[in-house]
Amino acid sequence: MPTVAEAGLADFNVSDWVGVIVPKGTPVDVRDRLHATLSAVFAEPDVQERLRGSANVPAAKPLNPAEFAAFLKSEVDKWAKVVAEAKISQN
Repeated sequence: MPTVAEAGLADFNVSDWVGVIVPKGTPVDVRDRLHATLSAVFAEPDVQERLRGSANVPAAKPLNPAEFAAFLKSEVDKWAKVVAEAKISQN
């Protein structure tokens, strides 16, 4: 069986991810405190070990809110292109 690249999909890249999104209008200090707290928790060695033990690969460094917003936009753009090119519809 050929690899994905051998099958002609050299740029194929699909991965899952998990993020935390807060409601629009959440105060910046609350958002930043949540980010700092979650970053500290996910940096704990025992949390890292538990993530790896459940077949997850923790990020080397959690994305800050601006980085995560840019990442989300890139994911929406990527998958919107796939949907359009494949002519996928809800019907």
